[in-house]
Amino acid sequence: MQAYTRVAEDVKREVEKHLTDEKMVESVETFAGKLPRGAMLRSLIDHQTHHRGQMTVLLRQAGLPVPGVMGPTKEGH
Repeated sequence: MQAYTRVAEDVKREVEKHLTDEKMVESVETFAGKLPRGAMLRSLIDHQTHHRGQMTVLLRQAGLPVPGVMGPTKEGH
């Protein structure tokens, strides 16, 4: 969990330094063709959220605690 937190903080710091509103609307090449940078980033966030949901369900089905990697969980309360 510490590694995830460290990487997330590093990304946040770089975004705050370098990502502007103008850059969010610039088109970038992706595996799906050209997309605005903001749309591509939204897709990445949605994809990560989807996998977090999968992990949560599988851990609960296995009777294991769900770590609060991306925020609190009901097990953490």
